[in-house]
Amino acid sequence: MDFLVILLFLLGVSLAIYVAVRFSNWAEKFTQSTTTTTANPNSIPQHSHATIAAEQTMPAPSRTGTEILTEYLSQMGCFIEESEIRDEWTYRVFLCQGAYFESYSNNLNEEVLLYYHWGVPYSRENYLWVQRICNQLSSKHKYVQITHRYDSERDMLDVVIKVGTINPSTEELKYHFQSIFEVARELLMENDNRDQVSEEERLDQSRDEALSLRVKQYNEPMQIMANYKHFNARRLSISQLIQSLFEKEQVEDLLSMTIVTEQTTEQVSQRDAIARTDVFSIMVQQSDGSIHVSSTPAVITIDTTFHHYTFTLHLVKQTVDGIFLRLTAMKVAYDHLQEQTPSFVYTPQAVSCLLCYETNSENTFEHFGEKIAAARQTERSGEELTEEQQELLDLNQSKDDYYYTEGVRMALHQQYLQAIQLLEPYYLRASQRYGSDETVHLWHATRSAYYLALSYYHLGQLDKAFYYIHLVHHHGRMDAHYLYFKILFEKQDVRLLFELETIKDQLEAELQEMAIRDEPLNEHEQWNYDQKEAYYLFLYRMHTEVLIREQRYQFAYNNLQYLSQYEQTKEYALSRMEELDKIVPPEAYPPSLTSNL
Repeated sequence: MDFLVILLFLLGVSLAIYVAVRFSNWAEKFTQSTTTTTANPNSIPQHSHATIAAEQTMPAPSRTGTEILTEYLSQMGCFIEESEIRDEWTYRVFLCQGAYFESYSNNLNEEVLLYYHWGVPYSRENYLWVQRICNQLSSKHKYVQITHRYDSERDMLDVVIKVGTINPSTEELKYHFQSIFEVARELLMENDNRDQVSEEERLDQSRDEALSLRVKQYNEPMQIMANYKHFNARRLSISQLIQSLFEKEQVEDLLSMTIVTEQTTEQVSQRDAIARTDVFSIMVQQSDGSIHVSSTPAVITIDTTFHHYTFTLHLVKQTVDGIFLRLTAMKVAYDHLQEQTPSFVYTPQAVSCLLCYETNSENTFEHFGEKIAAARQTERSGEELTEEQQELLDLNQSKDDYYYTEGVRMALHQQYLQAIQLLEPYYLRASQRYGSDETVHLWHATRSAYYLALSYYHLGQLDKAFYYIHLVHHHGRMDAHYLYFKILFEKQDVRLLFELETIKDQLEAELQEMAIRDEPLNEHEQWNYDQKEAYYLFLYRMHTEVLIREQRYQFAYNNLQYLSQYEQTKEYALSRMEELDKIVPPEAYPPSLTSNL
């Protein structure tokens, strides 16, 4: 028993000694570590590569689908009319670009579901058509589902356009919304053309749509296309203003607008409200049957996702025809985007144009027939016709022709912005009908194309102007030839010099052939000769200006010597020669330069 007690005592002492030694060693290491750290308070902790990699690859905290959609709707200024939490989903009804959407966004994960509804009354015929069109559009679009169901409460066929996405970015959501709008536009277009029953006619329609596809990409930069059926000469929306004056801007990018007048300062942040704002209403007010116009300029500033716009309106004059306003517009990219955007994008763009608030009651459809009759009477009497009257001679008393002539009248009176609102829909209708009666509709399309090119040229939209003038300048219209080369010159197009020299040489040969004829020219031939000579001299002047711009002064001077022989161009030639003398002394030109290019 005593032996057992002694053994237990020895074991206890040994265990105590072992614990004391281990604690002493640990304390010593801890002290050394603390001392090292304290000795260099500015030292940076050294992490292993594994630790750094783990920190770098650590995923950012995810957001729920509800948070993602809420942020997007707020950023885009969408108006939410209804919102309800349903279990793990949030249900919303909201207004976006003038259309109502439904959405389900998940409160727990990153799912977002978007729905657009379009209904047609139930019938057997409608059911077969809806079934066909849903299959057709579903096979055409990758990320959009198009389905249909029967709504028993309303006795309607509900066509549902749906997009489902997970953790979408802002750009992805923009793309999905635009995809839905594209499907909706196709759906409405197909519905408008349901009278086409044969496959042959359906193929003809597809061909017509393909012919107008290139122009549509220019005409719909803001997804709000002007329609002359709803044109109002007393109304011009901000969306129409921006889409006509500037390119590549979307309604969805509109963020805020400030309107400063003599009496008030108004701020608008709802995107659709910005797009619908009437420009004329800022300066012109109607009350008690009378019209009041502000004599003080008004300033409109608009911020979008990438650009800042400034519009200034001031009164020019007030006549029996209307109230004329001068609009000066400027577009600049934000400073912080300067390094991320090409220089040509960042470069400010400015344009000035004339607007007219129409008050002349004679410019209405009711008086359109009277204008046509008056133009035909003037022609029969042998009196000289104005350009407006010339456009009236071959027209019928239809709505299409009325809006066309109104667009032409506005273009000729330098109301280019308003002219575009009428002429572009007219052109689209004419080009879409191209194929049923090729001669007639091609004529309608080309005649409107010239005035569209003229309008866009004066608004500084040279790419759009070139598109339209390229369609028409080969159809024999002399003023279209002039405008074609003016646009090429302004665009500094590489084709300009070659085309100038080719056509100039061709005209020179024709004029020489007419000049050496034995018999004298009759009245019509003389008129034709004068027209060709004027065009020839115009091309010579244009050729000279290209040479000057390219600093080929010697050849330009030689051209000017030739032009100084004509009475029509003598003043121009002498003036430009004087300017060139200041750049290059005449003695520097080689004597051999006596022939024309």
